[in-house]
Amino acid sequence: TTAGNDVTINMQKFYGTGLLNLHGFILFKEVLVDPASEGLRRLATLVSQGRLTPQIEVQEPWEKVAEVCQALTDRKFVGKAVLHVVK
Repeated sequence: TTAGNDVTINMQKFYGTGLLNLHGFILFKEVLVDPASEGLRRLATLVSQGRLTPQIEVQEPWEKVAEVCQALTDRKFVGKAVLHVVK
């Protein structure tokens, strides 16, 4: 919801499937329970298995971090930003 779009879910399909859970996620509370690295590992695993498709809107080199952060703050795009770090 941080992207400003309405979030919709088909509750009939959700309940009809059964054995599912719906959870809220607030990063600042979650990292008190488990380290952020554990959640990132879990997300990376889901992406690699094709079970999660992130909505990546912007990909830029790490050197453009200021511009990307400003664009996020100004809500110039919907979706996620990826900054590439090259060794």
